[in-house]
Amino acid sequence: MLGGISLTNANGSSQNAFVGKLTDTGNFVWGQQVSGYTRLGGLAVSGNNIFLAGFFFNTTATFGSIMLINTLNPSITYDDAFVAKLTDNGNTGTFAWAQQISGSLSEEIRCLTVAGRNIYAAGFFNSMPTYFGSLSLSPASNIAAFLASLTDPTLTATTTAQGSLSFSLFPNPAHTSATVQLPAGPGGATAALTLLDALGRAVRTQQAALGARAELDLRGLAPGLYAVRVSSAGGSGTQCFVVE
Repeated sequence: MLGGISLTNANGSSQNAFVGKLTDTGNFVWGQQVSGYTRLGGLAVSGNNIFLAGFFFNTTATFGSIMLINTLNPSITYDDAFVAKLTDNGNTGTFAWAQQISGSLSEEIRCLTVAGRNIYAAGFFNSMPTYFGSLSLSPASNIAAFLASLTDPTLTATTTAQGSLSFSLFPNPAHTSATVQLPAGPGGATAALTLLDALGRAVRTQQAALGARAELDLRGLAPGLYAVRVSSAGGSGTQCFVVE
């Protein structure tokens, strides 16, 4: 119990991590849990952005509607580390994204800090290799420490399009669809729209007329960070957004 807020262990585990918000009078406003055998190793706050890190010793860990899967260790004899973000909406807290550090053995985060748009996590690992998204490290001995950084996608998503071509993208975050408002161009001119995932891989492409609105179909996409790249004869631009 967090005051009058009740959280229940879930995901087949006897130990769930949690984050709660209290007012300065000592009253709980909201509470959120990370389902699965999970432990927290760090917490950092920037504005209404709450970043948490730790590890999960289970097949899966669930952060609201977001699930991480321990795919490289199906026997669940070791743990995967994670970094996740909560947004404080006042009376509620919602998970925006979660990322994991994975390997066949153990990976744990023991401290976390935020500077600008960058999140820095430090801990240890002994998997060979250990995967940090598309990057990988292998320990020089049985166990090694690491320092990793990643960019907060929600903060990145608030920036304007980068490149010589400017366009509007909304809503952000998005759910089943998003709208791209393309800039005006010569009559009949078209642009190529490419939807990229967090690793920069193209997941969908389509053509649209300049000066018009184009609808992006987001159904079937996993929640997380994406980017739209618009390319035409007059230039190109890229803008990030979040799919919930």
